[in-house]
Amino acid sequence: IGLSSLQMGTPVIAYQFPPLTEFLTRFNSVQVPCQIIQDGFGMTIAEPDDELFEQRLHHTLTDPNALYMIQQTV
Repeated sequence: IGLSSLQMGTPVIAYQFPPLTEFLTRFNSVQVPCQIIQDGFGMTIAEPDDELFEQRLHHTLTDPNALYMIQQTV
C-alpha cells in the first residue's frame, strides 16, 4: 500500500520499521517510531504505539507546512 501511495503521489504515514525505511524517508513520508522486537522464532516484529501514531497523524494534518513539504517530494 505504501509503495502504491508513493507512486500516486499520496503522502504516507507508517511505522519506522525495516524494510519500510528503505523506501520511506523523512522527505516523502511521516515515520512513527516503534519498538522492534524478536519473537521466539527469531522473527522481527514491530510493536506499534498507536497513541504516538495518532499524535503524528494529527500534527501532520494540522500543520500546513508539514503536509506541503511531503507533497513536494512524493
